[in-house]
Amino acid sequence: MEEYFQEIGRGGRDGLPSPATLYYNSHDLSKRRKEMSNVMRNYVTSTSVCRREMILKYFGYILDGCTLLPIHKCCDYHKDICYCEDCSVEIVSEVDLALRDIVLANTTLSDCQEVDLIQLRDELTSYWLNLHYGRSCIGSTCFSSGYSIELIEQVCSSFDVVNSFDDVMTMMPVFTKNNAIVIWEVLKKYK
Repeated sequence: MEEYFQEIGRGGRDGLPSPATLYYNSHDLSKRRKEMSNVMRNYVTSTSVCRREMILKYFGYILDGCTLLPIHKCCDYHKDICYCEDCSVEIVSEVDLALRDIVLANTTLSDCQEVDLIQLRDELTSYWLNLHYGRSCIGSTCFSSGYSIELIEQVCSSFDVVNSFDDVMTMMPVFTKNNAIVIWEVLKKYK
């Protein structure tokens, strides 16, 4: 816990709020069982306790409820239970995205010939393969660039409904404008 606390503290040294994201999976937990303390294991897996409170309690401080307003800025636990105006807008956006995904899933590719679809997929995959280069690239291509096989499949399955660069930006889960530009340039060849 001390090491984690030290790492997340680096983000707030300028006095400004900064998010901390902890990535883990069950393999990490089981692989490092001997190295990981129960306190850290509970911190990672807990979904019903304020993470800020857990850290402060570990160091001997007692927190009497969340003092941050709005509370969703505290941690993921408080974000899940917050119903302020900002969170309500986010929930509506998530519902809109889910409905859009349902519409996209039911869209047929009748206007796109099978050969074009294969070529489109191949060209997008080729770009994806060229993203991972050098020793300086950390993690997977998807993690470092946001460009994934799932994104390629979504672009291909949405071929008929994506008709502009703006459509790529609004309808596809693109990580960077650069990726959106490449996707649109490739799509234009098959329109």
